[in-house]
Amino acid sequence: MHLSARAFFWHRDTEENVAAGRQLGQRVSLMSKNLYISLKGFFFLVIFSIFHFAYEIFPSPALVPICAVNESIWQHLKIAFFSYFVLNLMEFVFRRRSIQNKSGFIFSRLFTTTVIPWFVFILWYTMPAFYGRLEILLLEVIFASIVTLLSGTVCATIELNIEDKHFTRNFKVFILIIFVISASLYVIFTYRLPWTDVFVVPEMTR
Repeated sequence: MHLSARAFFWHRDTEENVAAGRQLGQRVSLMSKNLYISLKGFFFLVIFSIFHFAYEIFPSPALVPICAVNESIWQHLKIAFFSYFVLNLMEFVFRRRSIQNKSGFIFSRLFTTTVIPWFVFILWYTMPAFYGRLEILLLEVIFASIVTLLSGTVCATIELNIEDKHFTRNFKVFILIIFVISASLYVIFTYRLPWTDVFVVPEMTR
């Protein structure tokens, strides 16, 4: 009877230790994920800023396709695309040995690179939609920085949720096509604007 009681309490203590270890592991994992998300958002803001001012500081024709050449919304969407792509390339270089599902990593990053300009677009236009124009330049810069940071963290969160998945061939083809088309549009419309704009009513020609 005495041995049974000892076995019972030992088994209970073991289960409690296992549960405590599992909870600790989950907390550590959550902390590391949150740190990853925060760091990726921060580095996206840094690289985005570099792409924003690079051409202004070094007006080289080689920078025109991927850097901002004016303050239009389209140019900001373009540098969001290319700066996040560069950030993902850097991440792959640093993490390539620890990545278990390289296909999942690559296509999750191609997907977020394609959509991040539109997160920037949506978040930035919340200010004109719900408040109006910020008359103070410093406030506008702060708001734009917050939008950029949030867009990076949103995409990092998406990546953590889908990078381990095994995407179908059709999905991969779709991502590649949209990615290539997006890159093409950002470059083409830097040199030659389309005949109509997003918010401008097009003139009807007969």
